[in-house]
Amino acid sequence: MYPMQSLLTKDKVTLKYIDTGADHDSEEARKPWIILVSIKFSSLLQALLLSIGIMFCRFCMNYGSSGLIEVPIWPIFQKQAAGQYPILNCAVPVVVIYAASSGLESHFNLIATPTTYCQLHGFTGSSAVWKRNIPGLAKTYRVVAPDLRGHGESDKPRHGYHVSRLAQDLHEMVNWIYAKEGSQSWDDEKGEMRRWKAIGGSLGCSILWAYASLFTTHPFTHMIFIDQSPLQNSDLSGWDSQFCNRGMNSAPAVSALQATFALSPTTAHKGTISACLSYRSHPLSSDTVSAEEAASDEAFFLAEAIKGDPWWYGKLMADHTALDWRDDIRAIFGKESGSTVKVLVLASSRSGCFPAAGPMTVVDLVNEGCEKKRAQGLIVEWGGHWLYFENPVKFEGIVLDFFADKKVTDV
Repeated sequence: MYPMQSLLTKDKVTLKYIDTGADHDSEEARKPWIILVSIKFSSLLQALLLSIGIMFCRFCMNYGSSGLIEVPIWPIFQKQAAGQYPILNCAVPVVVIYAASSGLESHFNLIATPTTYCQLHGFTGSSAVWKRNIPGLAKTYRVVAPDLRGHGESDKPRHGYHVSRLAQDLHEMVNWIYAKEGSQSWDDEKGEMRRWKAIGGSLGCSILWAYASLFTTHPFTHMIFIDQSPLQNSDLSGWDSQFCNRGMNSAPAVSALQATFALSPTTAHKGTISACLSYRSHPLSSDTVSAEEAASDEAFFLAEAIKGDPWWYGKLMADHTALDWRDDIRAIFGKESGSTVKVLVLASSRSGCFPAAGPMTVVDLVNEGCEKKRAQGLIVEWGGHWLYFENPVKFEGIVLDFFADKKVTDV
């Protein structure tokens, strides 16, 4: 789909990540961003109409809040007429004006830097689990989707099986991309580094909470948390089966998973898959997934899961399950934090991992005592723990609305 990029972390682990804006010269990378306008006119009016066309495109893009680089039109037109074809390539091309007259072809790339958002997959997954989402969302945003360490195509070290280390990896990746792009990452209008948005699925939520706790929420303006309670374990405070993970909610449960990983990793992975797809965990008569599609889904997720070390997965789950993010979420995003980050929580009434009330507590923690509510929550039934995979069209609509600061409703 998109070429994988590489990053060497400070502890010498190679991470792989998808970046839809990294290879600006590749035809494949350009496809989602190009709007093609064909203009045919007489040579006498060529310069005037070309100027009007460029100004129109500039207006359209500015209306969409993507800043276009100011391009002196006439000098470029003269160079094009002389047969020179400069490409002003400093970011992802979003508009191309194609002018054809008397055999003359002029290509003008007006360049804009789209907002970047980062997608963090969950336990035993990889960036590939977003394969149904990236192409559609990349039409509007630059997408960065890493394979977490120990997952997918990234290195599989024997260490680093802690959520805090995965948050450090995210921090290093963001800084790496900023440093690699230099001035392209700078927003002249705001006088700061360009802001990002983020989506975390399951474990990815925990990584974002750890990141915010360690490094603040910068550079993120929006965060989407998909089907993850702030504490997987149950405890004696009343955090019970209404809120905690349905299976991984105690030390004995984690030990049992680790034993299954040691004896039969495939059994453990298939159990995860069954819990994460709604048509497996909470089947409905209205489900339209065929037996062939179900088998294909299982084969896909299993193929991604077995890329990792079962022992390492077990250690990571032990860390993930024990973490209680409730106070951190309140401190980082809540009333006293001064945070302006907007939050969307997506949960499912058909999740095999969490009752919807668990993830929805994040909304309450963020909005607690706030006059202006910055967190929204939505419970859906058209998908389970991996709802983004089960219904990418509805998921994409929700993401685009939220990132555009609209009130989110189910579609």
